[in-house]
Amino acid sequence: LKQIKENTNSNIIILSVPYNPYSKDKYKSQPFPIYAWYKTAYISAISSRRTYLSSEDNVEQDGFPMQQRREKVTAFFEQEDFERNKKFLKEEGIDLVYLRKDELENSFDSEKNGLVKYFENEEVLVYKVAL
Repeated sequence: LKQIKENTNSNIIILSVPYNPYSKDKYKSQPFPIYAWYKTAYISAISSRRTYLSSEDNVEQDGFPMQQRREKVTAFFEQEDFERNKKFLKEEGIDLVYLRKDELENSFDSEKNGLVKYFENEEVLVYKVAL
C-alpha cells in the first residue's frame, strides 16, 4: 500500500476482493489481520486512495447502494465472463486491482481481465488495468 501511495495519482480507484466473514477461520491464533475480522477501509486509509468497495456497513447506513457494487465485484472475482469483467473495470473507472495472495478462492487470470502486473511482494499482487 505504501508503493501505491507513493507512486500513483491520488485520483485512482482500487478494486479488492469483498470482505469474507469466514476468512478469519484460516488463522490459528490472534491477532487476526485486520482484513479478516471486519469490513474495513484499510486499503484506502493506508494508501490514501479511493476503493471501489470497502467499509460497507458504514457506507450502507448513508443509503449508498452497496449491494449492487458487491454483486458486481463478486461477479468480477468469479472469473467466469472476461468480457463482462473488462467492461466493468472500464465503466467503473477501476485503475488497480489489489489482491492478497491468500484470499482468492478461484484462479485469477489477469491477462484475460485486461490487467498487467504492477507490483508484487510475498503477501500481495497489484494489477494495473490496461484497457
